[in-house]
Amino acid sequence: MSTTEADDRTGSTAAAHPFGGSPLQPPTRQPDERTLPHPLLEPPDPNTGRASLTVERSFAFVDICGFTSYCEHYGEHLALDLLIEFRQITRAVVARRAVRVSKWLGDGVMIVSLEPALLAAACAEISLRCGMDGLDTHAGIATGSVLLLEGDDYVGRTVNLAARLCDAAALGQTLTAGPLTALPPWLIAGDPALIALPGMDDLVETRALEVDEAVRDAFEANPSVA
Repeated sequence: MSTTEADDRTGSTAAAHPFGGSPLQPPTRQPDERTLPHPLLEPPDPNTGRASLTVERSFAFVDICGFTSYCEHYGEHLALDLLIEFRQITRAVVARRAVRVSKWLGDGVMIVSLEPALLAAACAEISLRCGMDGLDTHAGIATGSVLLLEGDDYVGRTVNLAARLCDAAALGQTLTAGPLTALPPWLIAGDPALIALPGMDDLVETRALEVDEAVRDAFEANPSVA
């Protein structure tokens, strides 16, 4: 009896080796880390339907410097124009940098991101574009665990830390605390410095972010910036 006849009678579907011998076996696939699901793509967890959930996020607060004084000297109408311009610049930058405005805070904004590097790039660009248009800002960035409240609000030390860093930052400065991995090459982190912040029990190690001089020069040379 031929091999083909035997296969037909037994219903075997194994493919014969083209040069005789054992049937071909499917190759054993080795685990590939690139095929593993991203944590945000995993199936829904039945235990995460609570009102609050612990998440890891990066937060930034960006404020206009001297906005109250500007209102006093130039009036509410010109101050409102200033605020509208700040928000337009912020919206354009966060949309392109893939971060999100969490809430507007009068003369400031709270921004949230999954990636510290994206948030740092967004804050640096907002500051740069505002500064080139005569709008002075300062910013604070912090990364860590917080409680996500009812799906759209954040509560915890990390949020408070970012707000305190913004308050402590000098005119045009962005202060950061927490991990700063994979910063874009046009952003430079300064030397670490320990500072005391209101409401924080311990000294906080911070770094100031600086935009590369060549990038800043390119902005200054372009009259259409912002």
